[in-house]
Amino acid sequence: MLLYFAYGSNLHPYRLNARVPSAELLGMATLAGYRLNFHKQGADGSGKCSLQLTDQGQVIGALYRFPKQHKKILDSFESGYETHPVTVAWDAKNLTSFTYIAHPGKVDETLKPYEWYRQMLVLGGHYLEMPQHYLQAITSVESLADPDEKRRLENEALLAKMKQMNKLNPVNAGQKGR
Repeated sequence: MLLYFAYGSNLHPYRLNARVPSAELLGMATLAGYRLNFHKQGADGSGKCSLQLTDQGQVIGALYRFPKQHKKILDSFESGYETHPVTVAWDAKNLTSFTYIAHPGKVDETLKPYEWYRQMLVLGGHYLEMPQHYLQAITSVESLADPDEKRRLENEALLAKMKQMNKLNPVNAGQKGR
């Protein structure tokens, strides 16, 4: 089994399970010494998330577990990224996992994410019950309207399913446990 630290659009279990059905969400995890950026050039020309090494800082994400042979499935969705081992804090333990960081040739500091992409992070953060200050930092990132109506509508449909899953999440519904 592999441990995967997701911090971008794969934060939400609905999104990741659509890509890797065997992925099991373990919960929220933190990665020290990195900063979240939206500077990876996506295939659609917009900014996607990546990590940047810093002296200080912390990225909050989701820790997943899935069979090692299923990593190639996820790799097929992560074009322009490189796999990196990282140590994350989860459930009072430090665990080695892998994550994706943009290939240096795919970084452009002038890029901005599309609104639907930024919303995927926000919904994933709400599902995981991330701290409000972290969600506010994501929400404050300037985003753009996607000029491709078909792509925008497809992703808005995905967002609607993620919102529905958030409503069904017992913790978000005010119930105890998951």
